[in-house]
Amino acid sequence: MSDARHALLTAIYGTLTSDTTLLSLLGEGGVYDPVPRGAAYPYVSFGDCLTRVADGDEPASEAHRFEIEVHSRTPGRRQVSEITARVGLLIHGADLPVTGFSLVFVTLRTTTITPSRDGRSYRARLRFDALTETL
Repeated sequence: MSDARHALLTAIYGTLTSDTTLLSLLGEGGVYDPVPRGAAYPYVSFGDCLTRVADGDEPASEAHRFEIEVHSRTPGRRQVSEITARVGLLIHGADLPVTGFSLVFVTLRTTTITPSRDGRSYRARLRFDALTETL
């Protein structure tokens, strides 16, 4: 993992786990990377993350595309939608403390909410783009 990607994901994790409103929406659940076996619902987890070097930039920069997932077992989309909205509000456009790097931007690109294959759960996938520069 690139140092910038690790620093970015660490900053996001810290932001999510320190927000009392989000934690109240999650109740017994939490924010995980990775998700522990038997985790209580609802919960937030990290999905895919792709990082690429932005060629020729000075200072050196990396573009990141990452996903945050929200998982709920409450019937309907209300709970997953409320948690998703809070996660988006916390991350989109935030001035995250990315240790050792400068965060140029972080933008929410898409949000998808779908029923899970088990027929009892809903999953939201938030896709973000971010750009970091070396200090």
